[in-house]
Amino acid sequence: MSQVRTNSLIPAAGIPAGANGGGIIQIASVNKTDQYFQTGTGTPTDVPGLSVSITPQSASNKILALGHVNFSATSGGGDSFARLMRGGTAIGSGNEGFFAQVAGQDYFAVNQGIIYLVDSPGTTSSIIYKIQCWGQALYVNGRGLNGAFITSSQIVVMEVSG
Repeated sequence: MSQVRTNSLIPAAGIPAGANGGGIIQIASVNKTDQYFQTGTGTPTDVPGLSVSITPQSASNKILALGHVNFSATSGGGDSFARLMRGGTAIGSGNEGFFAQVAGQDYFAVNQGIIYLVDSPGTTSSIIYKIQCWGQALYVNGRGLNGAFITSSQIVVMEVSG
């Protein structure tokens, strides 16, 4: 005799808005374990290997973005920045468009967390979430002095029912 036991069933497309939403529908992630060096630039630049794609099942669902980025400046006297992007749009960041900053510190390394809960992309097309960095010369996943140690950076995105 077969039995099926459950506390609840949630439709594949998630719980409709107005119901007790919040169920996780799908998860996508990327973990960057190699180093990236960027020469000093005032132009935000995508960090290679630090982007993840997700295709929402419903345009009314939300995306929860979590993660962390490790980066450090190669010399003092300037600032370096990082930000979370949805395609070409900065999201979940301060009014200057960044969530992390290395502020003029010689070889100072930052392990900066990312949490952005209520991104509402409003689409069922594939979306790319990525990290961009800019400012003085910097390392992602390495110490600015000489890239001597390697850490990792990660992005996790989850589709949450509306």
